[in-house]
Amino acid sequence: MAGRWRACSWRTRPGTPANVSGRSTWDGGSGIGLASVAASISEHRGTLGIDSEVGVGTTVTITLPLA
Repeated sequence: MAGRWRACSWRTRPGTPANVSGRSTWDGGSGIGLASVAASISEHRGTLGIDSEVGVGTTVTITLPLA
């Protein structure tokens, strides 16, 4: 990655069992939220990283180029 970039990361609390699929509609949603976020980040030449560890939580990292 050349140029200037800004990254933002956060970690969620543990709680999602390993056998739960990546699509979540438990709250009445359609389950396409993450796909929409990933597409939007990609359109802005950024990256989306997700690292999940059972019993620890999930770390989400979004990196976008600075204007």
